[in-house]
Amino acid sequence: MKYFYLSGKFVSPAQARISIMTHAFNYGTAVFEGIRAYWNAQQKELYVFRLQDHFKRMQDNCQVLKLTLPFDGAQMCDLTLELLRKNKVRENTYVRPICFQARLGIGPKFGGKSDFAMYLLPLTSRLDSDRAMRLLVSSYNRIDKRMIPASAKIGGSYVNSFLAGQEALKKGYDDCIMLNLDGTIAEATGMNIFMVIKNILYTPPLAANILPGITRDCVIKLARKELGLEVKEKNLTVKEVKFADEVFLTGTGAEIEPVGLIDKKIINRRKIGPVTRMLSDLYHQIVLGEMAKYHRWLTTVY
Repeated sequence: MKYFYLSGKFVSPAQARISIMTHAFNYGTAVFEGIRAYWNAQQKELYVFRLQDHFKRMQDNCQVLKLTLPFDGAQMCDLTLELLRKNKVRENTYVRPICFQARLGIGPKFGGKSDFAMYLLPLTSRLDSDRAMRLLVSSYNRIDKRMIPASAKIGGSYVNSFLAGQEALKKGYDDCIMLNLDGTIAEATGMNIFMVIKNILYTPPLAANILPGITRDCVIKLARKELGLEVKEKNLTVKEVKFADEVFLTGTGAEIEPVGLIDKKIINRRKIGPVTRMLSDLYHQIVLGEMAKYHRWLTTVY
């Protein structure tokens, strides 16, 4: 990419530098989003998925840390499109906006003027892959909302996910399931979790210390409206998930990832179960702009 955005200017990646005294660097006090843009080569169009929803969530999360985005929601969307156009993006791309504060100190005067940056990374879609993930039940618990707001994308919170993910990788797994303090399932390191039992879709509720995922919301809506499935939000146990018919993870970066194994328990001998496949196919069509009824979720770049 030729351009990033930092402190009100479009700059080269080499110029996108911040001070070592930046508050977020020292204390983890940044709020960020992950946004996907999908290139449809046949249509010669780049579609940004649920752009307004991402910035609405970011605005809400910034209030937690008393940070202020430089523009309102509509202007943030316009800035994103301008950055994509300046870079002439014609490939699947990940957009990372991040809001932070430069000054040090963790006392009561925290707040005031915030800084803002946005950068782009190429990110290949894996929606046409049949590979199933191997998950470890982590020894690290998910952060509790009484400690740090678990529903907010706060930079420092992700040390929790990082440690759990490293544990899983060292033991030969792809990712992990993180449990709440009461032993119920929260989520994976950066993904929400679903299970299918007898064609009913289950997922932990928002109260289970999970991120209110935008892809999670999409899957719930698609399962109900397009597949006619019953969807239940309830606390899940490891035993329930290990004996489910299907398990999958959702997230902006992960999209819809089938799970084939948890600890040493095989979930589904097929690489991807039928419900997971139908949802994945629907999602793929939607993000590429191939389902007109869901164009409301898309923002065109060109």
